[in-house]
Amino acid sequence: MSVAIVIPTLNRSTYVIRQLEFYQKVGNKHSVYIGDSSLSSHRDDLSKHIKTSNYSYPIHHLSCSKMNDSEAIYHCLTHVKESYVTFAGDDDFHIPETLTKCAEFLKNNSSYSSCHGQGILFEMKNTKGIFKLNFGPYYMSNLLQKCASERLLEFLRNYYVLLFSVHRLEEFKKSFEIILKISDKSFREIFPNMLTAIDGKSKIFSELGFIRETHDSRYLLPKTIDWISHEEWSKNLAAGIKMVAEEIKTKENIENTKIINKVHEGLLAYFALKHFDLFNQKDIWPIKFCKRIANKFKLIFMLLKNKFYINALNQVTLSRN
Repeated sequence: MSVAIVIPTLNRSTYVIRQLEFYQKVGNKHSVYIGDSSLSSHRDDLSKHIKTSNYSYPIHHLSCSKMNDSEAIYHCLTHVKESYVTFAGDDDFHIPETLTKCAEFLKNNSSYSSCHGQGILFEMKNTKGIFKLNFGPYYMSNLLQKCASERLLEFLRNYYVLLFSVHRLEEFKKSFEIILKISDKSFREIFPNMLTAIDGKSKIFSELGFIRETHDSRYLLPKTIDWISHEEWSKNLAAGIKMVAEEIKTKENIENTKIINKVHEGLLAYFALKHFDLFNQKDIWPIKFCKRIANKFKLIFMLLKNKFYINALNQVTLSRN
């Protein structure tokens, strides 16, 4: 069962090529859709590479000149022929076998809107001219509440990027269509994730599903003061809350004021977790220490179990340094 991998990119053709090479090495058969907003030099380099590389899986290289990331994603989604889809940054890597398993699960479980495998994070280190990869855990989870508003609350209290999951095409496309008018880049990440949580439950499998890189040019959510002091912040927040509340209304028969209160409660939990660190208190350090040790063992097991994919990752990343 095929899953469309949608990759927006801006002037980082080398990252896209690295991801395409990884998929070739691990025997990927899923289609890749690249929404390219790059300058012509990067776009031409990537186009030439694709044409001369003879990849064994379908690649659709789409020009998205002057489009932002969300517009490029939506443009790709309008071209996708597959019934299931996932998102990848140009510096990320999906595990093809897990994508297939996720699509099969969604086909047979209509109450779920997304599912994914385990995630890991890596960083490239240069020690006296010798490059190597260091690994760490990347948080993803289940979302099993029956009510849309309760799922949203749980999701915002334990935020992770649901965009990296496998989705049904029409639901995913609708989420991005809804937020196209949002001008703030951070809200354009947060609100589609919220809409996915509203659409249905989310499942995590024990298999490795996703690999992310951390590096200096990676996009991170902005610092709190810089973000909330921006003149467009409150306007985008209000528009997003309205969109999210309207979607909850289609799932639950509750009063508008109660829906808005639920959305506000969830967003306050998100801001507390991600921007004000209110839950990072010293009196719970034993719990945090035990979780850190457990995550370390889980990571080691995951790396040993997936040597094939880790070796492929080493080849496509370290060979370019």
